[in-house]
Formats: sequence, structure tokens, C-alpha cells
Amino acid sequence: MPKLAALPGGAAIAAEQVVYLRASADGAQGSGAESPHSLLLRVQGFNQPIPLALEPNAAAAEERLDACLALIAEAGDGELVRLPRSLVVRSDEAVFVEVSPEKTPAGRVFVTRIKIESDERPLELATFASGADAIALSEACAEGLGDDFVALARGNTIKKRKVQRVEVRGDRKPDGSPVYVALLKVQSLPRRLTLARAATEEEAVAAAKKAIDALNEGTDEDEQLVALPGGFAVRPDGIKGVRVRVRRENNQVVYAVVLLTDDDEEQGLATLDDGAAAEALVAETVRLFNEAAASEWD
Repeated sequence: MPKLAALPGGAAIAAEQVVYLRASADGAQGSGAESPHSLLLRVQGFNQPIPLALEPNAAAAEERLDACLALIAEAGDGELVRLPRSLVVRSDEAVFVEVSPEKTPAGRVFVTRIKIESDERPLELATFASGADAIALSEACAEGLGDDFVALARGNTIKKRKVQRVEVRGDRKPDGSPVYVALLKVQSLPRRLTLARAATEEEAVAAAKKAIDALNEGTDEDEQLVALPGGFAVRPDGIKGVRVRVRRENNQVVYAVVLLTDDDEEQGLATLDDGAAAEALVAETVRLFNEAAASEWD
């Protein structure tokens, strides 16, 4: 029978309803390790965290955090994991950890954040002057979260089954020079996570393939991503079809090969000058998909 965990601050919580527990500096009174730290608890279905305690410094907050975790564990919940930066989270609530470069008046910084399933926005873990330090924190989170998660390039740590697609896109920098981007599409989220930005398509495709291999390692065969041409990969139930769209660009007819995805998007695999080459790419895509997914559509 579920038990209530008696916690500080007059709170008693059903252990299985805890989303996360964290200690963080009270910004109004400073941000360093010696400044006061608040202990906050987030409960499933309630967006506003519950304040449990205010400790005089980070060390005291860490001790109180561990004590609360022990009380919750005693109440019978085994899904909570302890992560760096004073965070305890339900493993089934974590989706990904990301590193984002951001500009500030003081210069460029790198912010490590974790996405919680029931939170609209990722939760900030730490800000670093060094990208390597931010990535190291993300990788440490991967170790804490277990085998369901994998650490990929650029500080992206993600639950394997949450990856909907891997994509490679061509784009242009502000100066007009080409850039190719390898991306992760996360289930139920519109935005992508960036795996790599490269000057050539070959480099971006290589980065995508490396991520696909890492995501498929140790994953059940029926859940593995199906690798397609151009660095793309989809889940076995991730596409509705493939088609060639004919259009005119700069007074020239071109043939775009597009995937019709399970979330009703059209993702371009390639744009070619020759219709026969476009049909050949469709045939190759069908072959790869059917072999991997063991389906019979063609």
C-alpha cells in the first residue's frame, strides 16, 4: 500500500508522486556555495514546486536533500535517482539533458539543462564558461540515469526511446556560406536537438550515423532506429511513405525526395536534378526500411 513520506516544512508526500527534488541557491541572497540554498519538491500534476527548507549553504542543503531522499525511499519508491548539481529525479520523468551555448553581456556561456516529461521547459542545472565543463555535467547525468540513456555529441544525453528521428539538413550561415546540421527529433516536442554543425554534408551525415549507432546499441531490435540514406533514421513505425515532389527552382526543374513522417511532417532526404535518380533514391530508401523493419509495403 502506498505510503506518505513525512518531509520538512510540514509536507507529507506520496512517494510515487514525486517528480523531482532539488537544492539550489536562493538568487535573492546570492548564488555561491556559501549563500542560502532552498530545497524544493515537485509533485506530479502540480506545476509549482513545494518549498521544503532553506539551508544556510550548499553543503547543508546537500545533507538535507539526502535525508529527504532516504525518507522517500523508505516510503517505498524506487524510481528516484540522484544526479549531480543537487538534483533527484524520477528516472521515468527524465527525457534529455542538453547543453546550449548562449550570449550574455559578459560573453558566451554554456548552459546545461534537463527536460522533465511533465515540465514545459527544461530545468537549468548549471552555467559554465567552458563548453567542455557543461558537456561533462551532461555525461555525468547519463551515468546517473542508467542504461536507458545515452550521451551523444555536443552534450546531448537522451532517453533512447524518446528519439523519434535523426535528420540532416542543409542551411546557410549569415554570411551565405553553406552549413549542414545533424539533428535529433524528440517525441512529442516540436524542436530539435543539435548533434553537429558541419561545413560539408559528409561530415554531418557521419555525425548522424555515429549517433544512430549509439542509440541502437543495446536496444531491442524491434525498437531500433532504421538508418536511411542521407544520415536520416526513423523508428520502424516512424514513416507513412516516401515520395518525389517535382518543383521549379531558379528556372530549373528539380526532384525532391521527401519522407512522410508519422507526425505528419514532410522531411526532405535530397533534392536532385534528375528524376530517375530521385526514383532510385526512393527505391533505396524502401529497400533499407523494409529490410530493417521487416515490413512488406513497397
